[in-house]
Amino acid sequence: MSLLCLGCGNGLTERYCKACNSKNDIADIPQASFSHHLALKQKTQENDENTKTTPQANNVKEYYTILDILTNDIPCRPVPGFEFLGQLPDCFSMMLFGLPGGGKSTFALRFANSLANCSDRGITLYISEEEAGQSATLKKKIVDNHMTNTPNFLLMDQYRGEVHLKRFTAQHVIKNIIIDSITSIGLTPTEIKRYRDYVIHDLKGILVIICHARKDEKIKYKGDSSVGHLVDIVCLVDNGMVITDKNRLYFSKNSEYKIWED
Repeated sequence: MSLLCLGCGNGLTERYCKACNSKNDIADIPQASFSHHLALKQKTQENDENTKTTPQANNVKEYYTILDILTNDIPCRPVPGFEFLGQLPDCFSMMLFGLPGGGKSTFALRFANSLANCSDRGITLYISEEEAGQSATLKKKIVDNHMTNTPNFLLMDQYRGEVHLKRFTAQHVIKNIIIDSITSIGLTPTEIKRYRDYVIHDLKGILVIICHARKDEKIKYKGDSSVGHLVDIVCLVDNGMVITDKNRLYFSKNSEYKIWED
């Protein structure tokens, strides 16, 4: 038995976690059975025959016990080059927001390229609604960022609706989808939620959405504020810096990533 912090997943030798200052979330459980990344809906009925499931619900469990949560072991690892986001499960969602010219598309292209070069993370589709595939600007970004030619990276420069996108993902065995941007396409929170559930639970992959922003007293993303609650990670991209505004998967909130060198 080991002492573990349920807040951040650290193994402990005393009933106090220095990483997150927790005293009340310490448990005596087998360390090998614990994961602090609770991607609970990835746990299917076959993992627990005694737990009820809803019919036609893709084997998603209807409820969880405390033991289910504590023994839910989800393998996690960083995306190469993006370790500032922490240890990540294979299925999660992220939103990038920021003012024009801040580096959102550059960061998203780098992230997509890294996913595409991890062969076990599957094929990544980048929907570039704002920059066409024949765009000189897009080509320059690819060249400047030394992006490799990989069959696991596909780019679509025109969004043709949900039916077409799902048909395309099935045809090309897509696992990860990056949408640049939900603002220019005009996706509603309801549509974004459907895409999140589709990518995470059906494709077993990663959804990244990009959102335009406005500047009042501080930079805020445009549109319905509920969008930020639909994703696991929210990052502000401003003047070549990426700062985590929210990260449910990693206890360090304000981690940073530098897009451009000085």
